Amino acid sequence: MIPVIPVPGNHENIAVYPDGDQEAGRIRARTTLWRPQFTLPVDQTLPETLRESTYDVRYSEDLHIFVVDSARTTFEAQAEWLDRKLGESDAMWKVVSLHHPYFLPEAFDRGEDDALRREALSEVIDRHGVDLVLTGHVHTYGRSTLTLGDQPTASRAASGEPRDIKTVFVISASGAKNSDIWNEDQVEEIVGDGEPDFQGLSVDRVAGNTPMFQVIRIDGSNLSYEARTAIGTLYDSFQLTKAQDGQKTLVEGAVAFGDTRLFSNTGPYREWWDLR
Repeated sequence: MIPVIPVPGNHENIAVYPDGDQEAGRIRARTTLWRPQFTLPVDQTLPETLRESTYDVRYSEDLHIFVVDSARTTFEAQAEWLDRKLGESDAMWKVVSLHHPYFLPEAFDRGEDDALRREALSEVIDRHGVDLVLTGHVHTYGRSTLTLGDQPTASRAASGEPRDIKTVFVISASGAKNSDIWNEDQVEEIVGDGEPDFQGLSVDRVAGNTPMFQVIRIDGSNLSYEARTAIGTLYDSFQLTKAQDGQKTLVEGAVAFGDTRLFSNTGPYREWWDLR
């Protein structure tokens, strides 16, 4: 058996019209297929609407995964739950996954909910030193890092230079639909220089017009990360090493310094409906 840890997103919600009156407006409700389709942990301390969609899994002795239901707006309740669960965990590696990223540049924010997520979750994730935050929703690839201290940024131009970091944030999409977000000017200006670009995060690697999947391996105090294209080509990689005091060092693979894939330099983009 292969364990699956589903993370609910906006497409797990459906439009419901109270009393069948479309003029009265719609509400978004969780599809009734979610709970029958999966067998997931139930935390009785959570509100009923969050059970089996906000949960945690101790995947192994070293890895603890926490799922946040970002398609709900009950962010404060989930932040309290996450704060408690992270504080109780003694796993070496802690990974948080939610569908909607809350650490996008301001220009990419999709509305008030992005700010509310950020306000509720960022302090909890930062205080507990979460190692990896995995998200989707925005149909692109982006890896950003919360770096510790005032470290020289020019040295990052050389592959293999270690950096002391706190948390790595990833946005990725594996489907046929991609959004044209990154461009040549952004890549030249902010990507890979090690400087904080927004909300204290440095943007380290991006891609456009390129579906991705990730391979993550853990061996004790070492975590290796690979982002590969749909045909398996390695596009991004790094290794995290954690010391006994919890301090993390990130070393990027040479592939992380390769050419950036963008809409402007890849093949013609075919919309998802053309691929049906």
